[in-house]
Amino acid sequence: MVRLFAGDLPVEWVVGWSNGRPLDEDLGTVDVSSDHDQELGGVIRFSSGLSAQIVDKPGPLRGIEVLCERGVFSSDYSSFRLLQRSAQTDRRRRGLFDLVEMPGLFEDSVDWGGRYEDGYDAAGWLGMASRQAATAQSMIDALEEDIEPRANGENARAVLELTIAMRESERRGQQRVTLPLEDRSLQILPAATRMYYKREVRGEEWYAEQLARQKRETR
Repeated sequence: MVRLFAGDLPVEWVVGWSNGRPLDEDLGTVDVSSDHDQELGGVIRFSSGLSAQIVDKPGPLRGIEVLCERGVFSSDYSSFRLLQRSAQTDRRRRGLFDLVEMPGLFEDSVDWGGRYEDGYDAAGWLGMASRQAATAQSMIDALEEDIEPRANGENARAVLELTIAMRESERRGQQRVTLPLEDRSLQILPAATRMYYKREVRGEEWYAEQLARQKRETR
């Protein structure tokens, strides 16, 4: 998400930290320097001078906030807001309450999760999450328009290197780590359910329960 709003520009350096809470819940807690994928926080500096901060602790807000020259864009991943500085604002004394919300900009946004009554479509199948729908649409657009999908292989490689660099900063005592990484043997281990088939990891009973959730019970 950070790379998206930074225009996919190269990253110059990061300072990162990890908290020992792995994405693989079966592990409980892990050492903050381990190879296991875990929650990360830190600062990312792009080649344009743009910087981004990632917070790894829960708070009253979730999602993203983009601070621009004349306004602020924010989203909790289901709704969107854009607040812009008023034209009458004195540039020398601008503050939070000088921002005015711009209405009507996102009224046409598709809320995939809200299209279905109680989460199921007319045929009784569980509706797709917005991420699944957007992924499918991106693949269709790539095939029909001969363009790169939003999350292509190059983007995945760059995000992985960025994540490894943040964890490497933790190992070095939150020191600055420059990119590209010199040590190409560094790695991060994803959660087992992402690396392997979930049916094999969770078992047949769990898999059957997940399949049953896909279709509304008929009475």
